[in-house]
Amino acid sequence: AFQIPFFDVLVDKLCGLCYERAWYCKAGGVTAIEWLISNAPLLWTIRNQQLFINATVYIMIDLHEEVSYGTMGRAEALYEKIIRHCNTPNQVPAVSTAQEKVFPGVVHHSVKEMMSTYPVVRKEARRALEILSEVTGKTVKDMLEHLPKDLITETVLPKKQPLFHLPETKQLACMESVVFCTSLEPRLITLDITSTPDGQKRLLEDVLQICSIPSTDLLNKYNCYKKSTNFTLLKKTALKVLASCHYLTELEPEIFKVMYSILCGHDKELQLAAKDAIHTYQTNKGDQIEVTIVHKQIKPQLNELNDWKHMPRHLLEVFTHLMELIPTLFNDKLCDQLLKFLKKWMETYIFATNNHHNSRSPNSFSDEILLCKAAVNTFHLVPPPSKNFFSTLISYVVRAEKCLNVEVGSPFQEGLFKFALKHPGDVTDLFLKELHEPTMNRMFYNFLKHKDGGPLRSYLCGVSVNLLSAISQQPHEGDFSIINDVNKRYHEILFQGILIIHLLAKHDEAFLTSNRDIVLHLRAVWNQPQFQERFRNPDKAQVPTHQWGQPKLLAKCLLKYLKSNPNDFELLFQLLHIYDAIYVPNIKFLQDYIQHSVIEGFAIEQRRACFFKFVEVFQTAGVQGRPTRWNQEIKGKILQYIIVPMFQHSFEKGDTEKLIEGVDPNPNPAENIINVFMEPDNRIILESERDVLDVVRIHLLKLSAEFVKHAAEYIHPTNSNRRQEGDKLRKLMKYAWPSMLPKSSQDPTTKYYGHLVLSLIISKFPIHKKIVIQVFHSLLKAHNLECRNVVFQALEIITPAMPGRMEDGKAMLYHWTKKIIVEEGHTVSQLVHLLNLIVKQYRVYYLWRQYLIQHMLTAMQKFAFNQAVTIEHQRLACDLAEVVIKWEIQRIHELKGISLTDEQLEGIISGKTGLLVQQGDAEAVPFRPSSQVSLNPCPLRPPPPEPLAAFETRYVDGAFNFLLRLSYSAYTRDNNTNIQHSEALSKRCIQLVKLGLKPELDIFKNCSPKIYNWADRELQRIKTPPAPERGHPAYFIQGVCTILQIIDFLLDIIPPELILKNIYQMYRGLSFCMTSSYLQITKTVHSLLGKMFTMFPIDQRVHHEELERLYESVYDIISKGLDRYDKGSERFERGETPPGAAEVLYSPLMILKAACVTSPRYLEKFVKEYIKCLQKLQKEHCCSPRDTAQRGTSRDRPGSNLSTSDLIMVCIDLVKDQIDILINDYRKMFFGNLVLLIEKSPEPKLLRSVTEVVSQWVQTPASGVTLKEKALLLTKMNMNYENHFPNDTELMASFLKIILYVYTDNVLQAELGSKLESAFMTGLRFTDPHLRSKFTEVLKQNVSSDMFERLEALISPHNFNWKLIGPHFWIKQFIEMLLTVNDGQKSLTVPKQELMLPSLMTSAMPEPTSNVPNSIEIFTTTLDNPVPPIELSEGSITTPTPNNLQVLAEKHGTFLESLKDHKSSEFVQSVCHLAHDSVQLADHLWKSIFLDLWNTLNKEQQTRLARDLPQFLCAAMHHEQGDLQPSSIGCFMESLKEVPILLRPCYLKYLGSTHNCWHQMALKLEELGTAGETFASFQLHQKQTLGEYPKTETQDRIAYEPIDCLTVLYSQLNEHDMWTGLWLRRCKYPDTIKALSYQNLGFYELAQATYESATRSATAQLKMACATTSQQTEFKLWKDQ
Repeated sequence: AFQIPFFDVLVDKLCGLCYERAWYCKAGGVTAIEWLISNAPLLWTIRNQQLFINATVYIMIDLHEEVSYGTMGRAEALYEKIIRHCNTPNQVPAVSTAQEKVFPGVVHHSVKEMMSTYPVVRKEARRALEILSEVTGKTVKDMLEHLPKDLITETVLPKKQPLFHLPETKQLACMESVVFCTSLEPRLITLDITSTPDGQKRLLEDVLQICSIPSTDLLNKYNCYKKSTNFTLLKKTALKVLASCHYLTELEPEIFKVMYSILCGHDKELQLAAKDAIHTYQTNKGDQIEVTIVHKQIKPQLNELNDWKHMPRHLLEVFTHLMELIPTLFNDKLCDQLLKFLKKWMETYIFATNNHHNSRSPNSFSDEILLCKAAVNTFHLVPPPSKNFFSTLISYVVRAEKCLNVEVGSPFQEGLFKFALKHPGDVTDLFLKELHEPTMNRMFYNFLKHKDGGPLRSYLCGVSVNLLSAISQQPHEGDFSIINDVNKRYHEILFQGILIIHLLAKHDEAFLTSNRDIVLHLRAVWNQPQFQERFRNPDKAQVPTHQWGQPKLLAKCLLKYLKSNPNDFELLFQLLHIYDAIYVPNIKFLQDYIQHSVIEGFAIEQRRACFFKFVEVFQTAGVQGRPTRWNQEIKGKILQYIIVPMFQHSFEKGDTEKLIEGVDPNPNPAENIINVFMEPDNRIILESERDVLDVVRIHLLKLSAEFVKHAAEYIHPTNSNRRQEGDKLRKLMKYAWPSMLPKSSQDPTTKYYGHLVLSLIISKFPIHKKIVIQVFHSLLKAHNLECRNVVFQALEIITPAMPGRMEDGKAMLYHWTKKIIVEEGHTVSQLVHLLNLIVKQYRVYYLWRQYLIQHMLTAMQKFAFNQAVTIEHQRLACDLAEVVIKWEIQRIHELKGISLTDEQLEGIISGKTGLLVQQGDAEAVPFRPSSQVSLNPCPLRPPPPEPLAAFETRYVDGAFNFLLRLSYSAYTRDNNTNIQHSEALSKRCIQLVKLGLKPELDIFKNCSPKIYNWADRELQRIKTPPAPERGHPAYFIQGVCTILQIIDFLLDIIPPELILKNIYQMYRGLSFCMTSSYLQITKTVHSLLGKMFTMFPIDQRVHHEELERLYESVYDIISKGLDRYDKGSERFERGETPPGAAEVLYSPLMILKAACVTSPRYLEKFVKEYIKCLQKLQKEHCCSPRDTAQRGTSRDRPGSNLSTSDLIMVCIDLVKDQIDILINDYRKMFFGNLVLLIEKSPEPKLLRSVTEVVSQWVQTPASGVTLKEKALLLTKMNMNYENHFPNDTELMASFLKIILYVYTDNVLQAELGSKLESAFMTGLRFTDPHLRSKFTEVLKQNVSSDMFERLEALISPHNFNWKLIGPHFWIKQFIEMLLTVNDGQKSLTVPKQELMLPSLMTSAMPEPTSNVPNSIEIFTTTLDNPVPPIELSEGSITTPTPNNLQVLAEKHGTFLESLKDHKSSEFVQSVCHLAHDSVQLADHLWKSIFLDLWNTLNKEQQTRLARDLPQFLCAAMHHEQGDLQPSSIGCFMESLKEVPILLRPCYLKYLGSTHNCWHQMALKLEELGTAGETFASFQLHQKQTLGEYPKTETQDRIAYEPIDCLTVLYSQLNEHDMWTGLWLRRCKYPDTIKALSYQNLGFYELAQATYESATRSATAQLKMACATTSQQTEFKLWKDQ
């Protein structure tokens, strides 16, 4: 496919992107070339290789100094990719041949680009030659053998001219190329100093001059450097040239002299370049420079080393560089001398600093310090004179650093470190001897930590015995924590040793594993009780702060060893001592290891071995002669952090059997973990062990609980009667039983973990009921906060198990719960504890719910409405109410025999699951309590009630009213700091109430709400805020809104009589809420009043005396609110500050709106005030530049975010359905305000609301609005919407929908159609396709469906005034109207077969009986330009398999079948929508289809259209099209090219000058002007037939009309040459030619005289005879000129 010419054009376009100016275009070009290289055939890529290279090189040239966002780097990588991809040898013959053909050109291009003036191009060219040499396996010299012999020499070396005659960039290119060519093997260029002066010798002389002459002299001496500012790059390049001339031995002294002179300079960059050049020179030469040559150059500087007072600093740096380059240049005497100088310099600096610290700055003697630094940096290059040299040097440096008060940033550290790397053994031994010295320790640690400190670390690892001996000193006898000098030294040495060991282990993972003696010493230190005690309280032990991290470092070292030996469980246990350190958060590394590697990562056998090791450790307690490091604290930590979590993880994974018995198929009972745990000899669980700490007992009980929970079969199998098995259970119970004893000193956590174990035993095994009752009773009374979680965990286990462990378990459960509630319910914590149990175990208590409901309701009231309660208590109260509802739901479902699971019941409560019963199924069974029931505790237990008995009404009523009140009380706590929690609780209460009122349940069916007393009291609090300057807090406002919502909700469920009674009691609170300025309260009151007015209309209040006072308050609030705003506006006009409109007016308006919903005539009482308010709101809104929050409104008020637009919308909503109440002047004022809002409002939201109201009036004939008023509003909308809000599509869409309705209604169209024609034209060009299509359909219904009649109607100015469409490309409307003429029900079909091109793959398929040809010719078509044959090489076409062809054929067949389901109307409609979205597409489409549309007409129709088209095109209504590009007229004229319509030249001139069709009309007029009289006679006959020319028109006048029009057109275009030429051709008089020639040559006086003479002659001639048309034109020219 890439052989098609299309891809040749494509690659030119894509590569052309690389030559664009913008970087992103270049980036696109790089991306395109990358894709082509990756996807195109290799042969095609090779042929276009040079094109890609040129484009890539241009990118590098153009972006080398610009920001390109990575494009530069991508271009460099692409350049290398092209070279590698296209020139790697290939075995395919065609590819190999192409490579051989292209390869010389690529090499030649790279050689040529080596001399480019751009550094990046030169670099990439040299890189390309190296890559070519790499991929081809040839040297560069071999690659150049096919090129001209002297190509390199002529390209690289300057031709017979000095180097200084070239620009600086060319000099750099020349020298870089010389370096490259002489550095290759074999060399491409070998410089010969024996050549002529104009040759290579001259080049070397110029290079030497560049290096030796100072920069200022170069600038003054040579003109080529006049614009240069920096010669560093030039000199560095020249040094590289000299470094590459190592084979010119006779120039070695001179080359070294130049290099040494630069090395002695003060330019650091050039110094380093000279150093690199000398190094390169010696490397290329393979030997050092002769010492005699060096001595000769440095001899003058050596004399300066004798005077330490005047030694220049840079001289030491020069000698340092020489020592690095030539190590044998100096002996050890220099080192000794420098050490003496160093001592004198440091002493001088220290003396000066001590004596002048008050008068001299710290930097006064910086020269001495820099000299010292240079001297120290020299020592590592010369062998030291003795082994004690380093200790002396260190002492000098340490003394100087103390004086400088620096260590890490010391200027001497770098030189010392280099010296230490050269002598690691002596340095390490010295530091190990001085571990007690902090300064030395820090220096040694910095050396070891350095990234290049590997030799020191390696040596130290090799002599770890020395390190161990250095840190193995013993402390002073006596108490380990006693602070004395000896112990201080010991602690410091130990700390430094641990620090060094940690560093070594960090860099070498095998260090600790291979040095067990060090590990044993670290473990011994770690296990010392004195060590642990020292860091348990470091302040008391006076531990230096820098040593506080010592336990962490030591633990990290031991942990690193443990990771290599994970089965060392003893070390794992010992590491838990770190939890005694002061900073526990610093040990996350150990916590992560225990969690991921031990708890989760240990295998089963490792877990068992770890447990057995713990048993062994546990036996050490109290045994004489055993080590005491296994104290009870560490045993508790082993259980807490390892054993218990490890067993929990195994049990959760289901490895219980493997963990307990092992993986052996024949388990040994002696290795059973349960047996080992219960074994008395192991002393783990002994009920007589009294000295066990609580922490150990707690975690042993935790482990026991896990065993009982997950491995009960191994403790006491249910199918075994052996006494041995029963002993395990007995031992376990005896171990947990002390928690049941009444000990005052017993730890609560230990006690209740014992309860947990006993609870698990009760749930797993049959236990005597006395024990069950005793444990349950103890748990019921356990209300301590610190062990709440353990207690509830135990209760959740024992409570469901009690009915199964006792015959009367459920009765006992109820009995003891109620007994404790009655006896100890006065204690809040005890009561909370028991009620939480009921909430969590409501299923268990379901049977005894009748006896618990009263206590629950009492507790709910106590918890919810006490000022001292917390949000947790209120949640508990809500939970109790939810339990009551759950019990009733369960009872109702059990009536129908439906059993609900816990998930189903929770789903019903949350609303996620529907009810399983229907309405009417909840028939209650009355509850008949026994006469034996008593609230006082007594030994007699009441009999269980009937299971399906319903609660008494008083209890259900209490729960109902409790939820109502709690929904508000959640907001009234004084400590309400988080309103989200209160809001969630309130919503939950309301949700429960709604659930209980569902018809299927009817739980609260007969309940009577008793909220009005407290609700009225709370609502009245809105009048007196606690802080008047701030108002009410947010939670109080939310609570008030909740009360109003509850009342609103209750209006639907309580009888009207009860409503009237309670509303009468609450009218004061409601009145205060109605006058509130809080937006949230106002909206809620509006909803409540709306529902109340619906039930009891306000105009029928005489029938409800209870509402009279409330309705009177409503009237007063409305009238006073409107009047207050009216007076506030007057105060504002006088300059005073009135209250804001939102604060004053919003509430009265909302109340009035609620009243008018059911009583529309109620507004008549306030019409005058209403109109005034609306008028003033309109003025205030339109005068402000932007509608914002109102003046005078407090920022803290919730209503401050209201604007006048919101208030105006409320006002309009009030009257929109009752316009008839506005009469006379009020009606005029109302519509006048609407018109002003439409014209001046800056708020689209308000106008959308107005538009919706107007739409309602237009579509409702009985709305009371007259046609005149509708026309006024719609006309104003049409005039202002599109001009003021052109981008608000929503506003325009709502307005256009009204217009659409007007034109679809016959009555409205007849009355308003003519006034809204421009709006209809706006709908035809609207951006929304759906709405625009509706307007087009309306237009189609009013125009004939015949092609000719529709086209004639479109161009008729009587039918369509296209001026109304504005500067719009109305060709889109022409296309849609004309394309939809056809029958839209026809199915889509594919084109004829002879018009289709065969696919390339089908044509390329070989014949079955013949071989594949090298070239395949594609069948040509009947097109004028047939497709040429395409050359396809072998391998460039992949023959498709039969399966692929079958799949392709099936897909194509499916596509052809799907065409039958699509109609032509769908295609045409889609094309029209696309044309509306793109002007270019519409322009192209119209030019393509107009000729076909024209040909469908008959001759008579074409003649009629030809007569009307000129008038249509030249009509004044198209004047606004002149500034469009492309314009509709221009497009129409383009489509008339192939249509045989002749327009008069005057029409062409008008179109060209008015509609910017200059070029097209000029060509047409030139064609008409050159046609001659034959064409004029034909045009005269045709135009007279059409009626465009009068019958008296002469042929002569018609013939000259095109020339006249063309002359005017040239004149308007200021084309003076064309205008003059045209007149010279058409004129009849010689005077005209003469005058125009004078004028053209600039002889204006002669031309003026000629024109005047010709005018006089013409005047005399006109007196004798009439002039012809051509003469009149020429006479006019003379007169004008």
